[in-house]
Amino acid sequence: MLMIGQAELGVEYHNITTLILFPRTNGIHLRWKLRARSAAKYVTLYNGINSISKLDKDETQLLGKYLVEDIKAIVSLSNIGPFLLVSDDENDIATARLANLTRPRIVLTPIHLDFIRKKINQSGHAQEVFKALIKTLLYAITRDISFAHIAYLALNVNRINYTIYDNSAIKLRFSLSTMVRAQAFDWAYDAFTVEQRRELINDFQYAASIFISYSGRIE
Repeated sequence: MLMIGQAELGVEYHNITTLILFPRTNGIHLRWKLRARSAAKYVTLYNGINSISKLDKDETQLLGKYLVEDIKAIVSLSNIGPFLLVSDDENDIATARLANLTRPRIVLTPIHLDFIRKKINQSGHAQEVFKALIKTLLYAITRDISFAHIAYLALNVNRINYTIYDNSAIKLRFSLSTMVRAQAFDWAYDAFTVEQRRELINDFQYAASIFISYSGRIE
């Protein structure tokens, strides 16, 4: 078994079963290669565990069964791992997890700060989502979980208005809200529960579908 990110094990590559993943806009791409001598015909992928001994745990999620020669599968971005691959004869096992080395990604220029201040003091649709952004920034600085809780409540209020109609001004409002929600998601990512992350990711997927449907139709 090869753990992604693990140091070189001193074993020939063709004698190792590997599982790697690539987050993409349309989902998480999982690719596998079984060791050369493997006799397996199928592999089963799971989300939420990294050991075959944990297959009966409640958090285990079956992603699907695939032919070995399929080589890859695409699963929803709502799956956050870790991921486990098990061959049909259980002789080949591999795990992988999403890297989370760069969160929170915070870059604030004087212009950006001035823009945030204006939006916080400006009543209307954007005010609650920018207030949520500030709370996630406070969480990133203090690690006080209460700020993340308040931010999530504000994002839920913002979700009520998180829709779009055939109007240019509202399209712009929707785009701005999506941008700020993405920043808030990044800044307080580790404080959100798995379910909260999934809800926010669903929002982003909805936004992506809207942007695609309106591409080429800018008024």
